[in-house]
Amino acid sequence: MYYRLVSFFYLNDAKSCLKDFEKIRSLFTSEKDILECYSYFYKLLNKVFNNSFSVCTPLQAIIEYIEKNLSDVELSNVVLAEKLCISEPYLRKRFSDTYNISPKQYILERRIEKAKELLLEDKMSVSQIAEETGFSCITVFSRAFKTKVGVSPSEFVRKEKISEILNR
Repeated sequence: MYYRLVSFFYLNDAKSCLKDFEKIRSLFTSEKDILECYSYFYKLLNKVFNNSFSVCTPLQAIIEYIEKNLSDVELSNVVLAEKLCISEPYLRKRFSDTYNISPKQYILERRIEKAKELLLEDKMSVSQIAEETGFSCITVFSRAFKTKVGVSPSEFVRKEKISEILNR
């Protein structure tokens, strides 16, 4: 639980630290849990002050969140903006300015890259891969894959296997 809490609370200054503590505290309901909550809070503060905790920017945390949640069909700009407690247009602007790509396009590219990896492992069906990479159905997956890669998923696998044989 500790690691999960740490990954999305940004400790840039005292004001944001207090806001983050309020977020953490809202996750605990009983009085007994509040003591555990304070324990986490003091651990966070201790790590920050000892410089043993690398403070990541909100956008870096969003990248981590995307990586961990690629299979979530609901993953969107709206969800990401809610995680940062900022507006969606502001998220798109900050993300695009920093990474030269929109969050939506980044998610799509990461899903396609993950799909390529899974296709080459040859352990799952195309529909399972579509589900694992966060596409709502195989049709949407196939269309997006062909648009980005230039060939269908099955054609991609065939070409990669032929290339592998020729390069031995």
